[in-house]
Amino acid sequence: MRWNIFIMLILLLCLGCTGVAPGDLDIDEQIVDSSESGGDEGTMDEGTMDEGGEGEGDPSTGSGQGGEGEGEGDPSTGSGQGGEGEGEGDPSTGSGQGGEGEGEGEGEGEGEFDPSDYTIWVPYTESLGRDDVISYLQAENYNVETAISETELSGTIDADLIVMPGGDTFPLSYGANPAIQTAVRSFVSGGGHYIGICGGAIAGSEALYITLGGFEIRVDEMLGLLDVKGYDNIDWMTEYMGATGAFWPFNTPILFNDHFIASPNENSELTMAYRAGPVLELLTPGDPNIEVIGTFTDDLDESMTNHQIDGMPAVVAGPYGNGRVVLFSTHPEYSSPDYYIQTPPVDEVSYLLINAARWVLE
Repeated sequence: MRWNIFIMLILLLCLGCTGVAPGDLDIDEQIVDSSESGGDEGTMDEGTMDEGGEGEGDPSTGSGQGGEGEGEGDPSTGSGQGGEGEGEGDPSTGSGQGGEGEGEGEGEGEGEFDPSDYTIWVPYTESLGRDDVISYLQAENYNVETAISETELSGTIDADLIVMPGGDTFPLSYGANPAIQTAVRSFVSGGGHYIGICGGAIAGSEALYITLGGFEIRVDEMLGLLDVKGYDNIDWMTEYMGATGAFWPFNTPILFNDHFIASPNENSELTMAYRAGPVLELLTPGDPNIEVIGTFTDDLDESMTNHQIDGMPAVVAGPYGNGRVVLFSTHPEYSSPDYYIQTPPVDEVSYLLINAARWVLE
């Protein structure tokens, strides 16, 4: 207060010197707040706030959202366990919880073999065994289509497997048909499959060969699915037919190796029906692409002929492109009781056909 009075006296003296009357000064302007003048300015310390860091959770215990793992699928189910994910921490606390990621398994499930998933064509032939082939395959629950002839075989083959029965006319006609050759080769090389029986085995071979008058003759090019000769001995058949009047009374032993097709009688000799079918001679002895599954162990009826086939292939198998091929010289479908009474009686060998179908399809 004293300082205010003193200041006012000084101002009055100054005004007097300048000629300014005291009434000319607004009283509000006479008072000057000390806060606008030379007082000390206070200081305020600025506070600091520690920001929490980014935490990484424990993947084994956390409940956070994990990353999507890539697991290796179980082939039978197509599912698999994914890898562990990492959770993102809370920045304000520096802690976080990891999540366990669960990914989808890679790979398609193959599952259990189901015959109903497959379609088999059985073309028309004159063989009496064709009906047996159809019956055995249908009993396994395959989708069997039987209205198959030259027209279907020379077009688009909408099947998984062709089973060509025996016969000495239709199978050979199919095999020698250029349009059918093109269609069937494309079908098998693209992943389809082929099983040939007797005349159907000749159709699947490289060519039909015959022995006539002691000379070997290459007659017709066939489908060429395996590099084997479909070899028929006409001299023997003529003599055999003249002596017996028919093909069917003759059966012969075949020695099988340990291939799946022979299961459960691997490494066993089985008697099968022989109807003057071919001997399947490899074009290149020891060809690594062709497996001899069954072998003749008898020269047939040596009292009638010198048709030496002991040790020659009777059942062969191998690949053609992405497909598989099995050729039977003898008849796996002739296993009904009608054939048991023949001499020697045939063994129950229909499972050879069923195994062959599964082997090529799996």
